[in-house]
Amino acid sequence: MITRMIGIVNRVLDEEIRLQVGPFEYQVLIPEVTRRSLQEKVGLEVVLHIVEYLEGNQSGSRMVPRRIGFLTEDDLEFFELFCTV
Repeated sequence: MITRMIGIVNRVLDEEIRLQVGPFEYQVLIPEVTRRSLQEKVGLEVVLHIVEYLEGNQSGSRMVPRRIGFLTEDDLEFFELFCTV
């Protein structure tokens, strides 16, 4: 499981960023507060703390990996705690 990604911010979109890690560009979903912070960092290297899950229908054959990125471990821990409620 991926827990941290370091890469260059290529694009910041409404609900995601495109993060360049070596030769690969990853889609990373982000909360609004993170999006606002990353808008100023296009072209710069950032560290994201990641939670990863599979999205899809269990009875279907297509499961899509999703990553959600946070700027701090505290934000990630809060998100994981919030999801347990």
